[in-house]
Amino acid sequence: MTRTTVVAALAGLVLLAGCDSSTEPSAPPTSQDALTTPTEEPSEDTEATSEPAETPEEATTEEPDADGAPEMPEEATEQTEAGAVAFALHYVEVLNYAMSNPEVGLLEPLALDGCETCDNFEELVEYGANQEEVLAEPMAEVGEVTSIFTDDSARVAIPVTQNAQPFLRDGQAVDRALEEQELSLIVRLQWEDAWRVSTITVD
Repeated sequence: MTRTTVVAALAGLVLLAGCDSSTEPSAPPTSQDALTTPTEEPSEDTEATSEPAETPEEATTEEPDADGAPEMPEEATEQTEAGAVAFALHYVEVLNYAMSNPEVGLLEPLALDGCETCDNFEELVEYGANQEEVLAEPMAEVGEVTSIFTDDSARVAIPVTQNAQPFLRDGQAVDRALEEQELSLIVRLQWEDAWRVSTITVD
């Protein structure tokens, strides 16, 4: 897969079955354009980790609260490599929650202006909220991450398995579904008094 290949993944290219009836909802927004952005190579003066970064315990055991979305792990607030990894995993955790419990406003505070894929994920959540369509299972399962870290930026590579499943409305499957996909999300972070997602691309 080249870095500019169109990737049908992470709900970016979820298809709504064609229908001529004007009463059907319009097709959901996609993150195709953002996910096909070429991934830049790290600069030469950026130190790469030689081993996969340790996944913070808080991130791997994080569970949604009964009353709302996952809380940010304390480690994700630290300007360290482990903190950057924890923050990137937290973003995916919140995305999973928002696709199963559509709530507008959960993802926006975690990203910088100009993150196209982030904007598209937010639109997908808004679409799900408006159409009352949800996923019963987590959208993405993550594997062992690797990272590159500088003082105020980080590149976190997150292997992801998108779980095949239909979207549900009132417990019944609708005309769109996720297909199983294996890919690597490249989450770039910027430190501005806190970590924020600047871009998300596919490698």
